[in-house]
Amino acid sequence: MNNLGIETIIEDSLKSNTFNKDNRTIRTKQLYPQSKEAKILNNFLYRDAQLKIEFDKTTEIGLKYKTLRQYDTELTIPKIRKILGLENNNNYVSLIETAIEELEKPIEIYNYIDKQGNLFKKQRMPFITYSGRKQEKENGEISYILGISEHLYHIIKETKNNPFTQLNIDIQKKLTSNGIELYEWLKSYQNMGKGKTKGYCPPLDLEILNDMFFSNYKYLSKVRVVLLNSIKQINDKTDLVIREVIKENGKKGEIYLQVQESNKNKTKRLDKEISIAKQKLGMEKKSYKSEKIENESDMINNLLKGKDDE
Repeated sequence: MNNLGIETIIEDSLKSNTFNKDNRTIRTKQLYPQSKEAKILNNFLYRDAQLKIEFDKTTEIGLKYKTLRQYDTELTIPKIRKILGLENNNNYVSLIETAIEELEKPIEIYNYIDKQGNLFKKQRMPFITYSGRKQEKENGEISYILGISEHLYHIIKETKNNPFTQLNIDIQKKLTSNGIELYEWLKSYQNMGKGKTKGYCPPLDLEILNDMFFSNYKYLSKVRVVLLNSIKQINDKTDLVIREVIKENGKKGEIYLQVQESNKNKTKRLDKEISIAKQKLGMEKKSYKSEKIENESDMINNLLKGKDDE
């Protein structure tokens, strides 16, 4: 694969910030705290790897990348600054390097299946296995070379075969680190259940919330404040509406949430789907009309040819 092809993929991933994320990489156990920048970079690299894997599948000769190193992502400082939404932050270099260091630390993923089909109930793995800071000899431009772990590569490659959640990096840039963590978790339950139970999440307790926010509160009332602040962010700035549900038969010490798509986003999404459907119908009609004209033209030519033969 030539360098132009790789650059095109990176540019595409900068423009198209929607991607599908395996739910196993959302419902993880955080072993170390992660900043907002680390979580956004994590998702960008996930998206970038998906693009490269999809590119592999569409090539005529099959896989072009023979080693995992060829899935490395190289990003200049201006590009990574834009990805992380740090255009107005003068401390961006420090935040970038901290994010990279945080992604080199392991997380714990549940129900991981390796290439041989073996199931690991718990598997610790980092997202990035190594990073390099390269400075061009001629112009002095600095870029970061980031390599994903073999285990994460395998999960990303198999995302479509497992329950996944569609996310958008631009939405996540509007949230704090806790907001991103909660948003992804809630988003993964948005379409689960049916009827009255649709969008209901598993109950949240002190242990789950402390894990989610990487906190160490002793009382549910304290961590509930963090939860409610994050919910307010999500309701104000994303495509979701979250509400707390009071259950008559609910257990003490548990919080019940329901996640739904906001009416504003639903209207916007439906308008877009209708527009795409109309465009598709117009193209089909145009194609049918063109095909009909072509067939009629062939029939006339055949008739004329028959007369000439006489």
